[in-house]
Amino acid sequence: MLALLMDRVLIAALLLIVGAAIADQWASVEPRLPSVVAGAVLGGFALVTVVFLYHFVFEAGFGTTLGKAIMGLQVRNHTDRNRIAAVAIRNALRIIDGLAFYLVGFLVATFSKQRQRLGDRVGGTVVMDMPMSNGARGAMMVLWAAVIVASVVIAAAVCPACRLG
Repeated sequence: MLALLMDRVLIAALLLIVGAAIADQWASVEPRLPSVVAGAVLGGFALVTVVFLYHFVFEAGFGTTLGKAIMGLQVRNHTDRNRIAAVAIRNALRIIDGLAFYLVGFLVATFSKQRQRLGDRVGGTVVMDMPMSNGARGAMMVLWAAVIVASVVIAAAVCPACRLG
């Protein structure tokens, strides 16, 4: 759960840049939206897509996300299924696992022999320890923090009117 939280903070920091750009241009964007509800639905769809793509790209490409790497975890295939398909299924079902603040995923994992959430069970993946030195974990933590700080700085530069103070 801590790895997931770290990944969510990272994604939120990156989305801060997009939000700042939209806020800076809001006067020209707002008249083009059919309604506030349509804007909210579009924003929600964009958020789900970004979360899916973040996890999919990193897990398919590297077997881990930045949050998982910091915690020393890796997603591995547990079946003969193609790695990309397994990771796609795993992350598509994140929507169901994430219901009620990940209560569904937590309960399924709690009662699973291998502590797998629904996405892992259906996708044929398992999250396992990844051997990594403390130095490598520290470097990942520094990278994580640097991306967050850089995102805040870039967002402030993109939308000067958005700054607090």
